[in-house]
Amino acid sequence: MNPSTVTPFLQEKCHIDKIYIDDNDFIEIAVPNYRKDIGTMVSGGVDSALVAYLLAYTVKKYNTGTKIFPITTEFMARPCNIKGAYNVLRTIENLLDMQFGQHLIFPTPNHLEDVTDEDKKRLFSLNIDEYRSRYHLLFIGNGLTANPPIEEVPDTNFVRQVERDDREQVLKKLNQKTTQFPLLFSDKKAVGKLYKKLGLIDTLFPVTRSCEAETEESKNHTLTCFDFKPKGDECWWCRERAYGFQEYKPELFNGYN
Repeated sequence: MNPSTVTPFLQEKCHIDKIYIDDNDFIEIAVPNYRKDIGTMVSGGVDSALVAYLLAYTVKKYNTGTKIFPITTEFMARPCNIKGAYNVLRTIENLLDMQFGQHLIFPTPNHLEDVTDEDKKRLFSLNIDEYRSRYHLLFIGNGLTANPPIEEVPDTNFVRQVERDDREQVLKKLNQKTTQFPLLFSDKKAVGKLYKKLGLIDTLFPVTRSCEAETEESKNHTLTCFDFKPKGDECWWCRERAYGFQEYKPELFNGYN
């Protein structure tokens, strides 16, 4: 059995709701049980969009005056996250009749060849720690999910994040007491079920984006791999999206199976 994704530090400070995926499985969403602000990472993808929606829904439910600050990093080698995040946030605001706090944005200069993965992690931590301190955030939500089974979504040239397959490394995420990972043990199939159950398939899902194709080939990130690549050549992220959502939106995935 998986442990709670709400850290002991947050359990005593939060309302915790169970959001059921089906009759047996659920995720947990925690929001402050007093007037205290939070942040949430928003990339424009389906996972972070779902976490942002559930946090906003639950904050509104308990009406504690909590403000949610969305946080986006723009990867400069393939700039599309700000646009995607903006569309997600405005859609959630319209769906829930609420308003997010200031959208906090910082660049990740991965267009520079000498910027290493360690540099990117360091810059990410530096900015997140600054936001957490400056805006007095109790925690920051993160939409990290579990990997799908490799036989369901095989590797392509853009490979899966293998660290998500290492349970020991995954469990270490829960040591980050001021970060909340509601989807840590759920893969895209579970995410798809939640979108369907919450009535988001035709509202929030269409404005999200998962494709990692380059700027030129995707026509400035307006197309996905399923629009222009031969079957079997899609990026891994498009395949993962299809794994979770093709049963609800088969027309978007060009017969992927």
